[in-house]
Amino acid sequence: MDQENPYAPPVETTDAPPIVPDTPGLSLSEQGWGTVTSMAKWMRIVSTFFFIFGALLAVFSLIAIVGGGSMLGRAGSSGLAGGLFAGSMIFMLFVTVMLFVAGAWLRQSAYHFYDGVLSNAEHALAQGFRKLRLYMILYGVYGILQLINTVVQLFVKGGGL
Repeated sequence: MDQENPYAPPVETTDAPPIVPDTPGLSLSEQGWGTVTSMAKWMRIVSTFFFIFGALLAVFSLIAIVGGGSMLGRAGSSGLAGGLFAGSMIFMLFVTVMLFVAGAWLRQSAYHFYDGVLSNAEHALAQGFRKLRLYMILYGVYGILQLINTVVQLFVKGGGL
């Protein structure tokens, strides 16, 4: 029962001098270095998919706007159909912009992680975490919008549960 809890928070003492590392910069083990560089590679791959799918979605949006708008105009559609079409196109363009922004932030984060580990610079690594934080916030906003869209689809189009 005398064993210390390895998960207990550190106890602050005022009489101990601050610990200053012998070498400036980061101190990563070989495993830590490998983990960060591997993560940076995967972040670059995922950001490339974001750019590709964003470009495809932009092309499909343009085709839908031009083709769908002319079909609605020729058919003499109601205001409701035109409004739904315009709303869905605005949402599709919003998602397209989100894909490009998410891809850019993820790619920048990967670049900063890789640069920070290779050059032993804490500032670059901190920049990588800032960009990753922005990406995660954007991903969370997108998830909330998808959740709202699903709930609306269930109750409006599905007639309730």
